[in-house]
Amino acid sequence: MRRIPPSVGIATLALAAASGGIAWLTAEAGAGRPAWGQIAFAALLGALVLGGLLSRQRLAWLWGRSLALLLAVVQAVALGGAVLQGGPSSPATLALLAGVAAALLVAFVALGRRSALAWFGLVCPACLTPSRTAADLLFRQARCRKCGNVW
Repeated sequence: MRRIPPSVGIATLALAAASGGIAWLTAEAGAGRPAWGQIAFAALLGALVLGGLLSRQRLAWLWGRSLALLLAVVQAVALGGAVLQGGPSSPATLALLAGVAAALLVAFVALGRRSALAWFGLVCPACLTPSRTAADLLFRQARCRKCGNVW
C-alpha cells in the first residue's frame, strides 16, 4: 500500500484542527446551553469526511475540498463581522476564528495539489491530465475534460 502523500496528511490534520476549533466555538457560543445536536452532526460529518480521505474515497475528496472552501469563507465573514462590530468577542475567540479559517484554507489548497489528485485517482491514465470531474453521482468514476476518458 502506498503511503499517504504529505498534501493529504496536511489536509487531514488541518480539517481535524478546524473541526475541533468549530466545535469549541459552538460550545462557547451556547453560554451554558451549547447546541449539542449541531456539534454531533458536525462531528459525524467531519468523521465521515476524514475517514473517506484516509481511505481514498473520491467523494470524500470532493466534499472535503468543497466544504473547506465554503466554511473558510463563512469563518472569514464571521471574523470580519466580529472585528467590525467591535462587540464582546475576546482576542482568544478572534484568534480561534482566524485559525479555523486559515486551517480550512490550508485544507482546500492541499487537497488541490497534484499529489492529492493522484492519491485519489484523479489523474487521467490516458493523457496524465488532472481531473476534478465526476462521471457518476457518487464519484466512483472520473472523467477527463481534456480527452473524455472515463476511469
